[in-house]
Amino acid sequence: MEKSSILIMPALFAGGAEKQYRYIIETANKEKSNLVVFLVNKPLKGMESETERFIRCNANVEFHQLDNNVLNFNAESKNKVRIEKVKALLVLYAQLRKYIKKNNVDTVMFSYVTQLMLTPFFNKNGVNVVFNERNTGRQICDSKMKRSLLKKCHKVIANSNYAARYVQDKTGINVEVVKNGLVTDRIEKVGHTDFVILVPARLTPIKNQLVVLRALKIIGTNGLKVIFAGSVKDEAYYAKLKEYVVENDLEKCVSFPGHVSNMKDMYATTDLMILPSFEEGTPNVLLESYLYEIYPLVSDIPMNRDCCISESLLFSPDDADKLAEKIQEVMKMSANQKEEIASKGFQYVCDEYSMEKLAQNYKRILFDA
Repeated sequence: MEKSSILIMPALFAGGAEKQYRYIIETANKEKSNLVVFLVNKPLKGMESETERFIRCNANVEFHQLDNNVLNFNAESKNKVRIEKVKALLVLYAQLRKYIKKNNVDTVMFSYVTQLMLTPFFNKNGVNVVFNERNTGRQICDSKMKRSLLKKCHKVIANSNYAARYVQDKTGINVEVVKNGLVTDRIEKVGHTDFVILVPARLTPIKNQLVVLRALKIIGTNGLKVIFAGSVKDEAYYAKLKEYVVENDLEKCVSFPGHVSNMKDMYATTDLMILPSFEEGTPNVLLESYLYEIYPLVSDIPMNRDCCISESLLFSPDDADKLAEKIQEVMKMSANQKEEIASKGFQYVCDEYSMEKLAQNYKRILFDA
């Protein structure tokens, strides 16, 4: 019986990590590798048809769509969310147990902390475990039990130097850095009248969208259009953002379109991209701004600093005044000043984050273990 490798995902469309995984799936489909994908949750609301289309287009990959609904589950109680996650883990375990009993599985890769609980099961069945850290490494190392489970993995990888260093310091594990990949195609810019600011991230406190609204209050709304593109992950925080918009008369220039499936169309009319997060793994949004030659401003956190080509692009995530000042500076910049940053950013992405390198690395990790 031929060996296969399993990739566990929350859903096909959920965030930056899933975008990288979709490319791995597409590569496996082209090369007819024995890849099996377990989708732990139902698709995000509004992404059902896109999910079905992607599965149809990658017919050489085996998909298992589970019936959990954690991604669409909104509850103010953290305990209720935890219960839903545990339920989802039990369903996943049951399905994996059936599959591994009947098939010859060589390697399994996943990124979610809860799925680490399945490591002893994989070990017992002779399956190589690859844990793929997509964030800072802090959550995965915050307890003795998690660190112990990490040490039972065949391999631990991370997509940023910061996360790799952090996990290695806390566990002694030799963590390999596998950088994200981007398709280095360009977009044709579309003319527009307003100065458009794009803040692309899921709506949750860790992404810190509120500091952008606070900066906007300082600047004023004249000639500005600010788009917060991302799915709602925290209803209470989303309500707080909307309340701030109304209380400070920002409605005419602020919009919340939710999850956007075709970000290229949005990038085509963007003048400034802001990433205000308190925490990131590899900041894909920053890399995409380089790729599409959009001027970026990003929070001064280690993960962003690792990918930043100029100190002038950084601001403290708690400092709305400084952010407002930097936004106004960008608005006054000449085309030549913006072009200098754009050219440096594009070359940086081409040199450091090619899709070819990503495909080669994951092919080695998943199929040459």
